[in-house]
Amino acid sequence: MDRNIGLRHDPLGRYLKTNARLWRSGSQDGQMAVLAALLLLTAGLFIVSLWSYALIPAAMFLIPLLLGGLLLRWMPMAVLSALTLFAASVSSLVQAAETGFEAGRLASIAALFMGTAILLYSASKTRSGLPAALGEAMLMDLRDRLQAQGTVPKLPEGWQAETAMESAGGARFSGDFLVANLSKDERFLEMVLVDV
Repeated sequence: MDRNIGLRHDPLGRYLKTNARLWRSGSQDGQMAVLAALLLLTAGLFIVSLWSYALIPAAMFLIPLLLGGLLLRWMPMAVLSALTLFAASVSSLVQAAETGFEAGRLASIAALFMGTAILLYSASKTRSGLPAALGEAMLMDLRDRLQAQGTVPKLPEGWQAETAMESAGGARFSGDFLVANLSKDERFLEMVLVDV
């Protein structure tokens, strides 16, 4: 049974699946799709905030920024940050023009700017160049592949082998892996332990 039959009749599902695959690959197209979605969220927050600041205060603009910090590389994150901070500031200024400036509103805008600076600094310091969630997903995928490759094959009668690998400090990922192969005539077992 073809699993994609439902996607042919569901263009939104097909679009989301394609963009999720692009994002997981770290491609520019995937990053732009995530950026576009977060900018749409920011625009929605901006519109509702202009209509009712009590419903969407400046602090709510932290949501797209946090999502961007998890999902975007540095440059798209910088674009999102600039536009989101602009929207939050304009929204606060419009509200302040109507009701007057309050210390709490100024403090929330200042906290939003400081939080954004921290997120941008963190994004600029990633050594892989990948956003946090994508880097984590790629490492876990690599770990799963290495563990699957490192299993000892079923051995002939009378042979026994036991393996155990544990990373230092209880980390879920390590640079060590095992490669095992049993020859076709089942006379030789080759095992290599690699320490990266």
